[in-house]
Amino acid sequence: YNSFFSLSSKIKRGDYENARELAMHLGDYFQYLTRNESDSVSLGQEVDHARSYSAIQGTRFIHRITITFEELPGHLGKITVPRLILQPLLENAFEHGLEDKVQDGKLWVHFAESGGEYQVLVEDNGEVPDEKLEEMKEGLGKVKAQSSGIYNINRRLRLFYHNRAGLKVGRSV
Repeated sequence: YNSFFSLSSKIKRGDYENARELAMHLGDYFQYLTRNESDSVSLGQEVDHARSYSAIQGTRFIHRITITFEELPGHLGKITVPRLILQPLLENAFEHGLEDKVQDGKLWVHFAESGGEYQVLVEDNGEVPDEKLEEMKEGLGKVKAQSSGIYNINRRLRLFYHNRAGLKVGRSV
C-alpha cells in the first residue's frame, strides 16, 4: 500500500517520469506474482522480478537507503531456479537488516562464480546482533515444520538442487 501512496504523491507533485517508472515496476512486480504458475523460472526472470521489487522499495526509502543491483552475467540468466527465492531475501534485508537505518543504509546485490558454483549475494550494512546471526545460521541447518523467510528459501533450494545448494548467512567483509 505504501508504494501506491508514494505513486500518488509523485503524481500530485508533477513528478510524472518517476511516477511512470514506479508504476511500471509495480506492474512488473504484480504480473510476476500473478501470471507465473510455474514453480521454477530462469535466474534472469527471478533477477528481473527482484530488481523491480528493489526499485519499488528504493522509491519508498530514497533518502535512507542506497541500492546497488549489479547486472547478472548473461550466461547465468538461463539457469533454472525455484520461483520467488531472491525477492524474499531482499525483503528480509529491508525489514530486518536496514529497518533501523535512518540514513546511509546500503543494499548490494551481486553475483559471483567460482569452481563451477554460482552465488547470488545479498548484502546490507544493517546492524544485526551476533546472537541473531548465529541463530539464523543454526536455523538454516535444521528442518522446521513451519518454515518462513530465509529458512523456507533454504529448504526450497535444497530440495530443488538435491542438497547441492542453499543459503549461507554471515557478515560482509
